[in-house]
Amino acid sequence: MKGDLINAIGLMSGTSIDGLDIVAVKFSNKDFYKFEMLHSETVNYSEYWRQRLQNAIDLDPAQIADLHYEYGIFLGNETK
Repeated sequence: MKGDLINAIGLMSGTSIDGLDIVAVKFSNKDFYKFEMLHSETVNYSEYWRQRLQNAIDLDPAQIADLHYEYGIFLGNETK
């Protein structure tokens, strides 16, 4: 039975830039319409992250790469 289940974590941040939504879900490997939400929460962005994400449009490619790396670390830390 254990091989019939898939655990997944989903992360989403919308255009409102208010926070990071995190969900942990258990799916049936045989029918992805069968799932159980195990946990969900929203992590509010600090003013630092709100500003960094809002101003990303003005960054040059090297700065975007830096933001991408830094944000990835943030996501990993919040997912714990």
